[in-house]
Amino acid sequence: MPVYNTPGAYNTVVPAGKTKMTSRCKGAAGGGCTPTSGNYAGGGGGGGAASRTVDTAVMADIAVAIVVGQGGVAGEHGALSAVSLPNNGGTICSAPGGGGGSETAGGSGGMASGCIGDYKFNGGDGASGPEAYKGGGGGGGARDVADGTAGSGQSGGNWGGGYGGDAFNDGTAGLNAGTSAAAGGGGGGCGGSPSRNGKAGGNGCVEITFS
Repeated sequence: MPVYNTPGAYNTVVPAGKTKMTSRCKGAAGGGCTPTSGNYAGGGGGGGAASRTVDTAVMADIAVAIVVGQGGVAGEHGALSAVSLPNNGGTICSAPGGGGGSETAGGSGGMASGCIGDYKFNGGDGASGPEAYKGGGGGGGARDVADGTAGSGQSGGNWGGGYGGDAFNDGTAGLNAGTSAAAGGGGGGCGGSPSRNGKAGGNGCVEITFS
């Protein structure tokens, strides 16, 4: 089962004797906000979505293109992960990334409605900063069997959401998809002052299986 968990673009081919391919795509997460004004309580990033496409018909030596999404830096959106057959029908599996946190709200989780696949799941939303000088937790990444959970207060959602920071500590980064077995987890927002930083969301991941 080839696993691609470093952001970037890859190319492979269907091995000899294989006629089916299952693809699992996990989007990258958004980064937590580093606020510069207001009550200094940045929102956490949203977790990445996930999708699964089962038993796509393939033939030996067909080209397969893979894209692994990069987690968003502080306040930025996470990138999509996808699998396509460039010469045989285009994209067959994709999962969008989560949104970045803002000064007033957590980032939205990657949406199942934006996925391509037989099975589609939402990333968890990032939490808003719960009070002045406390950052919100990142949303948990989706798995290819279940939605991610939202951040709550300073706590990150299940499956990789980062913890929100405060006046003395930065937020924590979301887990990468390859680490948590889910899509990328949202980065924790920061609180306290502009000298504290929201953290990056986790990277995405793609797995393909031939049979």
